[in-house]
Amino acid sequence: RGRIVRLNNVLSDILSAHDYPDFVSRVLAEMLAVTTMLGGMLKFEGIFTMQTSGNGVIRSIVCDMTSSGDLRGYVSYDRDRVDEFSDEKEYSLHDVLGDGYMAFTVDQHMAERYQGIVELQKESIIESVQHYFNQSEQINTLLKTAICKKSDGWIASAVMVQKLPEDQ
Repeated sequence: RGRIVRLNNVLSDILSAHDYPDFVSRVLAEMLAVTTMLGGMLKFEGIFTMQTSGNGVIRSIVCDMTSSGDLRGYVSYDRDRVDEFSDEKEYSLHDVLGDGYMAFTVDQHMAERYQGIVELQKESIIESVQHYFNQSEQINTLLKTAICKKSDGWIASAVMVQKLPEDQ
């Protein structure tokens, strides 16, 4: 089973609504692509939310997708520490978020919320999500993302491939 997501105009719209430095936009772009990929898999009425909390220059990221396809994202960061980072360089997740966690929440409004939490101990958003899948899903899962800033805006993509159990 697989999923692929590519965001361009909607991603550029979300990122241009804020004056984020590029290194912050890159992390949010990755998280929005992953949120869209995972949220699109769920069959429910409600909201799928991914969020991080850390003690780095990026304090928190919140992305959510509704069952009707609405997408939004926001980053809270320490503006006093922005000068420590260059937009010309790519940073690991730990470099910008520090120690913290990532949470996945499924809110179906009428039913109980489901929430999964994983420690931010990997180099990227997608590697942290991969770690979560390895711990909880028990289905072989491969996840990849790609993020690029072009002259006309940002592009992000996410791919997920899962090996399903064989029929018996």
